[in-house]
Amino acid sequence: MKSSAHRILTTHAGSLPRPPEILQGLADKDAGRPFERAQLDQGIRQSTADVVKRQTDIGMDIVNDGEHSKSSFASYCRARLSGIEHSSKPPAFRGPTRDTLAFAAVYEELARMNAARGVNAPRRTGRMGSTVCTGPITYIGQEAVAADIANLQTALKGRDVEDGFITAISPTNLEMYHANEYYRTDEEYLEALANAMNVEYRAIVDAGFILQIDDPRLATHYNRIPGASIEECRKFMALRIEAVNHALRGIPREIVRFHTCYSVNIAPRVHDWELKHYIDLERLAPNLDHIPRA
Repeated sequence: MKSSAHRILTTHAGSLPRPPEILQGLADKDAGRPFERAQLDQGIRQSTADVVKRQTDIGMDIVNDGEHSKSSFASYCRARLSGIEHSSKPPAFRGPTRDTLAFAAVYEELARMNAARGVNAPRRTGRMGSTVCTGPITYIGQEAVAADIANLQTALKGRDVEDGFITAISPTNLEMYHANEYYRTDEEYLEALANAMNVEYRAIVDAGFILQIDDPRLATHYNRIPGASIEECRKFMALRIEAVNHALRGIPREIVRFHTCYSVNIAPRVHDWELKHYIDLERLAPNLDHIPRA
């Protein structure tokens, strides 16, 4: 990544508001439902050009496509991985958190307010439930990531920027959003996800862009699992850090940026995982290649 001795180079976290005219198409595409491909592709190209222009107009130095080809950072890979299917089971990751248990009345009121406003409601009536891994994981999104790259390259032509970046989800978050029902162990599943995502990561950096890994689960796991001890969370994180490292093999670290966060909720928060508990974990992470298989 570029640096400057003259001024601070500016950038942002990656996701920028999608225009409403493409939201439904993105949701359908990422969920595997029918959509108007030509219309959506044209909408994505235009919105990418517009969001890049907006970033450069306000003086942003390191810009991206705003993730305008994806309904969200979490769901876009549903259509880029084999072995993922719909399930009628409720998502396992939507259980109570330390904060929702500590401030139950406030979070219940927030849920009612959001329901009344239609926040978090499905954009279209369709299959409910979750997605799960039911077969071998491989990367099948070559055409999609190539389109992302081409759209950003086109949008950047003639623009005065220091650099461009493209975001991609981490194996850790894929593991959470698509529960494993195929691989024997968590380690095997993480390794398969890491191997698959390495294809997308390499495509991004081979095109000359900075790769941003999005991994909020790393920081939110402690809050999401109320019964877990600090040491149990450290062990969980150490393995997932190694999964990210495995997915990044062969990619120079100087062209990678890593994004983790505590997610977004407008409500009381007192259980965010403190940096002191995991700042040392990168050097302690196990080597995924040497973990015994069940």
